[in-house]
Amino acid sequence: MRILFEFDYKNYDENGTVGYRPSVRGIIRKDGKYAFVYSSKYDYYTFSGGGIEQNETRSLALIREIREELGLEIKPDTIEEYGAIIRKEKGMIDEIFVQENYYYTCEVFDTVVHEQKLENYEADEGFN
Repeated sequence: MRILFEFDYKNYDENGTVGYRPSVRGIIRKDGKYAFVYSSKYDYYTFSGGGIEQNETRSLALIREIREELGLEIKPDTIEEYGAIIRKEKGMIDEIFVQENYYYTCEVFDTVVHEQKLENYEADEGFN
């Protein structure tokens, strides 16, 4: 997948341990509108998505995350790679934290809607 850009804050010890967190994000567009998650606590919008669980493919993680955060069901055959954003900074557990965000375009079904199943921090941020 092509790298769109990288953020390297260089605020870490280069000899420190490295922790990776691969994640997926969905770019969902329909009728000229985009589906985002909104944080009412911090007043920002973001593409829906999250961490890839152990033994989970990127596509399955994307389908799961969109269902959990937005309540929407992805049409699996519409998932296409868009690009990746890499963020590298001082970590809270490891000295260096590297987050790999893999972005995909996709379509969702009109009539399939699920209840949100947010993680605690997402509920605390007021995701809707």
